[in-house]
Order: sequence, then structure tokens, then C-alpha cells
Amino acid sequence: MSAAPLEHFGNGVLKAWVEIPLPSPVGWSFEAPGWRLLLAAVLCLTVWQGWQMWRRWLADAYRRDGLAELDALRHDEPDWQRRLQRMPVIMKSVALHGFGRHQVAHLSGDAWYAFVQARSPKPIVSEADWAVLQAADYQPCVSWRFDQLAAERCALAVRAWIAEHRGRDSD
Repeated sequence: MSAAPLEHFGNGVLKAWVEIPLPSPVGWSFEAPGWRLLLAAVLCLTVWQGWQMWRRWLADAYRRDGLAELDALRHDEPDWQRRLQRMPVIMKSVALHGFGRHQVAHLSGDAWYAFVQARSPKPIVSEADWAVLQAADYQPCVSWRFDQLAAERCALAVRAWIAEHRGRDSD
């Protein structure tokens, strides 16, 4: 068997057709003015969002300082009773920095608890934790009626309040 020549291969009718030339490929550059407007809008929104995030980060410096002070207290003070005695002071200091002296300095007792609860997105500091904080702030250690577990639970509540309370701009 001999091989057929290649000129007889395929459909003979199509041999007279000439393939049309393809246009040049579409470039990846955005040359229409709408793309430039969209790029400018996206750039402006990105810069604005970055500015807002920067301002929020600066405004939350007092929170970071309070949390760092709690961490340092946990690592530097082995006695849980002394740690607990410092927590109301740290909490009040964070509130003073976050809300100003005119709103916080005069508060104590039930008014201070109401302020803390009003600035929480959800009830973070329970009445039992508040009683532990009050005892730590105003009573000597020998008269405390709670144990280290209650103190640790209270410490977690203080940490959560510092991290999650609504700031001055949210009021």
C-alpha cells in the first residue's frame, strides 16, 4: 500500500478558503478614562481606610497600655492577692485615660459599677466579680471571703472589659 499524497488530504472545497487575519491582541493596560476614575476612587478609599485604622490604633493606645500592665502584673507579682489589689487601680486608670477625668474620677461603688456596665458591649463584669474587685480595693486580705479561683475569674473579666469596652467615640 502506498501512501496518498498530502495534496489530496482533507476537504477539497476548503482548500480555496483563505484564513482571515486576527486582530492584534488586547493590551493589559487600562486606557479608558473610566478605569482611571475607578483607580483614583479605590486609591482614595484605601488611603481613607488606612487613615481611619491609624487613628483608631492611636486612640486605643490606652487599652494596649492597660493590657500590658495586666500582663506585667501577672508575670512580676507571684502573690494573687497583691495582683488582685492592683486590678481596680489599673481598671480605673484605663477608664481615666479612655473617658477623661471629668467622667470617671468622681465615680465609686455602685456609680462606678454602673459606668463600667454602661460602657460594656455585653455584661462582662458580673456582680460577683464586682464584689471581688470592691473587696480587693477596700478590704484587707484577711477579711476576703473568696478564693484564688474567684480572683482569676475576676482578672479575666477585667482584661475583657479593658479590651472590649466601648470608647469615648462610641457614646
